[in-house]
Amino acid sequence: MDSLNTLHNLEKKVLLTLKSLGVGRFSIDIISEKSGLKKDEVNKAVEWLREKGFVSVEVLSDSKFVISPKFLDYLEKGLPEKRIINALRKGPILFKDLSQTLNLSKDEVNVAIGMLKRSDYISISEGKISLTDLGETFIKEKKWDEEKLLSLLKSPKLNEEIPENLHIFITPLIERGIIKEEIYSIRNVSLNSEILPKLKDLKIEDEIDFLTSDIIRNETWKSKPFKKYNLNVPPPPLFIGKKQAYLKFIDETKEKMISLGFEEMEGPIVDLSFFNNDALFMPQDHPARDIHDVFFVKANKGKIPKELEKNLEYVRKTHENGWELGSKGWGYKFSQDMTESVMLRSQVTAVSARKMLSKNLKIPGKYFAIGRVFRPDVIDWKHLIEFNQLEGIILGEDLAFKDLLGILKVFAEELCGAKKYKFIPGYYPFTEPTAVLCVYLEGKGWMEIGGSGIFRPEVTKPLGINVPVLAWGMGFDRIFMIKNNINDIRDLFSNNLKFLREMPLKV
Repeated sequence: MDSLNTLHNLEKKVLLTLKSLGVGRFSIDIISEKSGLKKDEVNKAVEWLREKGFVSVEVLSDSKFVISPKFLDYLEKGLPEKRIINALRKGPILFKDLSQTLNLSKDEVNVAIGMLKRSDYISISEGKISLTDLGETFIKEKKWDEEKLLSLLKSPKLNEEIPENLHIFITPLIERGIIKEEIYSIRNVSLNSEILPKLKDLKIEDEIDFLTSDIIRNETWKSKPFKKYNLNVPPPPLFIGKKQAYLKFIDETKEKMISLGFEEMEGPIVDLSFFNNDALFMPQDHPARDIHDVFFVKANKGKIPKELEKNLEYVRKTHENGWELGSKGWGYKFSQDMTESVMLRSQVTAVSARKMLSKNLKIPGKYFAIGRVFRPDVIDWKHLIEFNQLEGIILGEDLAFKDLLGILKVFAEELCGAKKYKFIPGYYPFTEPTAVLCVYLEGKGWMEIGGSGIFRPEVTKPLGINVPVLAWGMGFDRIFMIKNNINDIRDLFSNNLKFLREMPLKV
């Protein structure tokens, strides 16, 4: 526990005030009133003392009702329903004139008329509003308790003593937006018992906190003691600006991939079904084409670039009958409308399809992309409807399945930092053979990271590729989770400042 000699005078005043108040917990308001300090000074001193272990602080939540500023004039002019009734005592009024006559908004008039009509205090006929007999009786007996409640709420002290018979009006006035409930915190402070005996010698002295040129020039320092400082007290944390940890991980992974000889690919988020599906030999009646599994864009159909029309024809024939590949294809009538439909890409493999159709493609070559994809899905600790994928392809002669498994092994160990991982068989319309990489997450179990395989000839040949192509697509968000032992994928996109400041980062 820190020495009392190093305390600031504000801290000393608060301690002596708490001592004089006796045993118990006391609010900031009471301490401020008894000590003569401002509330912000008391709060500051209490926080310092709490960190030093001299006091305990109990934080409680409470609420009070206040009149919304927009409706303060109701105290002076009366509630809309009261003003309408008083106006109707002189005779019927046209509904359309009511708003202008009483200087009320249409919403205020509609709400008030609805309340009066439900109670049978008014009648409406041929656009005119009139008082009913019940309304006449109501005028004589009505006490307008709602206005009494508003008067009480204007006074903070009376707000705490709302009579029981007025409570029934609180909810209706809240629903109308006339009053609102404000939640606030109450901090109650108490002395820690072990500090009490030490306070008998505590004195408030006129000390020099900061050495200024005037103090030196006037030699005030000769007659006043300097405040003692405890150099062992840790300084307050300094939160400097920094890149969000996950975004930093994405950037550093890109640098690693480039250092390994990969080139980065890019492609649009909103793409044609041709690149996302058809060019990858996904049949147009595949379950993944269902509206519940992809997001289609409400827009005009896209258009296949003219220079790719020949490849489109090869893709069409491959789907329908296997073209010249010795394959049976899928055996259905290929739809031009469907291939030109616009969608949010559901896999970054769409970028690989675009790259393989690019004039800038190099063979042999190594390419990667980290991009966002969109899929309707349940949202839980490992699923989101939009997420990032790490996509990659390697093209070259003599590539084999064992080369692909070697790459997956590097990803599991180096990129994920996984201690346990395994490969299991999988199925995708566009790869054969296919392998799925799974990694073990402590406390959660096995989690699928992504799929991989060798593109089938039905994918590569129509796109003009005549060498083996190794391909993979991995859930990049999950890689970051495993690398940094984060148990909920939603935390990666959190706006919780405490979590963002403390978010770990291993690369």
